[in-house]
Amino acid sequence: MLVVSLGAATFIVLKKDTTGATVGSTIRLEPITTLGANAFTDSFDEESFEGPLSIALADFPDLGKDVVSALAGRVTNGDTPGLYGGSQNKAVCNIQGLIDFLTNPANKAKAGAWAKTLGVEIADIPTYLKGLTPVRLRFDTRVTNHGFKDGKATPHQSLLQAGTAVLIDDTGVPRVKCNCGNPLLEPEPLGDVRSNEKDKTLDIQFVAENPKDAWEGLDPNKAVTVKPGKKVTSFTLVDIETGRLFQRKVGEDVGQDEFVVVGDETVCKGLEESPTCKVGKLGTGDVQVTLQWGSGADLDLHIFEPDGTEIFYDQPGPSPSGGQLDVDSNAQCDPGASVENVFWPSGAAPQGDFTAIVYGFGITPADGKPCGNGDYVLTITVAGETQTFEGTVGQDEQDKYPFKA
Repeated sequence: MLVVSLGAATFIVLKKDTTGATVGSTIRLEPITTLGANAFTDSFDEESFEGPLSIALADFPDLGKDVVSALAGRVTNGDTPGLYGGSQNKAVCNIQGLIDFLTNPANKAKAGAWAKTLGVEIADIPTYLKGLTPVRLRFDTRVTNHGFKDGKATPHQSLLQAGTAVLIDDTGVPRVKCNCGNPLLEPEPLGDVRSNEKDKTLDIQFVAENPKDAWEGLDPNKAVTVKPGKKVTSFTLVDIETGRLFQRKVGEDVGQDEFVVVGDETVCKGLEESPTCKVGKLGTGDVQVTLQWGSGADLDLHIFEPDGTEIFYDQPGPSPSGGQLDVDSNAQCDPGASVENVFWPSGAAPQGDFTAIVYGFGITPADGKPCGNGDYVLTITVAGETQTFEGTVGQDEQDKYPFKA
């Protein structure tokens, strides 16, 4: 059966079962390393993977269960916190390289087909791409993919493996596959399916064009169709390896990534198993010093009170004045929330000169295996007024921050 979709200007060949009922479109399975036939561009994926990634918090958040496109048993809006992942301050897609390729006069035909597919003018390609956000899929995801052949974009239905690098628009919908430059659209919806045959839409052997390429752990019941969410200015992403949460502003500049405040109840809803959320609320008071960082390194926060009393992981308190370290993270580089916090209850903090020290305890330990970088953010709050400092420490290095209370 040949079904024409006017909205996407594509066609899909649909398989039939032995009774002749149409149950779903032919879908190409695309593992992380697959470029696909007739790729639009060179690879602009910033990282190369030989096999599947281990996706932290693979079952979170809990997505809606509804089959709206074949080989995807779940559906969600693109602005759902935790839908996508990555690594803080680390790009997964060379956007400038893609811009250079598509604006090269030698690639004019490809640029025209690429722009037409996504509904943009050729002259607007650089602006459009700079407005997309680089992420990695955390769930196997259904899309309408496009190759390039005979001067035209050639659409095909695809299921992309979790871990694939893509660019998403400000509603959270995947628009570009980074390792081949292919433009992406939302997947074709299910056609009419007999109610007693709907399960066949999740049957890899029946629906997939290339079932032999199915990857370990592929479960169509857990694959997702992404619908446009609300337009946002930032996305809540999950660190692929550690499960920590961070915010990435819409656009190409991943250098603006920010920590999610530990214990943020709004962001943590549905992501309670993230190290960022399991810590719970941090202790607060008249004086609070919080250290956060985005890697698996073991950084330590030391506070010296005006009388010289030291508060740190080996002497967490409460001190005689009531100061205490209530969170100690990443001990011996065991990945955790990457946060440490010292506070004094209201009315308890002594007055005088304090010193906060950020110490690089475990960045490159004696065994030589790096735990992560020493980039950090330190916030010091005294009587409701907060100062924020950014810095970097190496192994056994320390930064000092004097302050008064």
